[in-house]
Amino acid sequence: MTDKVIYQIPHVFKRRIAVLEEAPPGSGITLAQVKADTDIADSLTKKHANTLDHSNSTDHVNVLITHTHAPSEVTGTAVITNDSRLTDARTPLTHTHAPSDVTGTAVVNNDARLSDARTPLTHSHSYEPANANIQTHVTSAHAPSTAQKNSDITKAEIEAKLTGELTSHTHAGGSGEAEVIVVKIGDTSNATTTYADATGLSFTSVGGKTYIIEAWVRWATSVATVGIKLSVNGPATPGFVADVWNAALTTSGVSGGGGNAYKVGGASASAFATTDNLAMLNILYRAPAAGGIVTIQFAAETTGTVTIKDGSVLRYRQVN
Repeated sequence: MTDKVIYQIPHVFKRRIAVLEEAPPGSGITLAQVKADTDIADSLTKKHANTLDHSNSTDHVNVLITHTHAPSEVTGTAVITNDSRLTDARTPLTHTHAPSDVTGTAVVNNDARLSDARTPLTHSHSYEPANANIQTHVTSAHAPSTAQKNSDITKAEIEAKLTGELTSHTHAGGSGEAEVIVVKIGDTSNATTTYADATGLSFTSVGGKTYIIEAWVRWATSVATVGIKLSVNGPATPGFVADVWNAALTTSGVSGGGGNAYKVGGASASAFATTDNLAMLNILYRAPAAGGIVTIQFAAETTGTVTIKDGSVLRYRQVN
């Protein structure tokens, strides 16, 4: 019985039991005393509570005890189950990827296709049908490079463009046009007896229209004995021409002439003075079908020079 007990007791207690066995026979140590030993009893209790009893070659040698370590006890790299960085709520660290790292579709911020200079791809839309006129308008210049805003245009610039007479329109509410006055700028001389234009004393007639024409001619002569001739010229085959004129003479009275055709009208025999003489011309005129320019003409009455002076006035009115 003693041997059986000793076999089942862990080795740490064998020495104690061996001491008891070496006690002389008859010393009075009984089995009950052995079992009553607290160390032996404790070992026996633990031994028989082990499910690995006698079934594991390492029985009573290596006992694995479940244990834990605090994170601070770990050296090197380890994953801690309660690491806050393992949760979904963690803010990702800022990082970048090269375009070559990206698979699938991505927008690269330095992609040349994102610049303003990129030519749009050709496309069409159902809400606006293709229209070549629209494209032509979009790509064409909308104003010349020298264009001005309306607010920048001056009165002088407008007046510089609005020269000459407007004859291509009529005004309602009357039987004809309002009178128009033309003032001659500069002098025009004629040293011959052949009719020539008095530059600046002219207008453009409308075909088939009738006009009342008046002229106040300021003129000068090389000598007072040389008079002036006055008439009118215009487009071929007028409806009619009827004119009369007169001028002051050297001594007293007036002299002049008249006519019923272009470049016809008689002459004054002399001049009141060599400068600032006045001649007055009245004409009733109907323009040919094509219309055209009507001009006052003049010439010297005899050998000498006559001059139509700056400030002479032409007045005309279309009456139908």
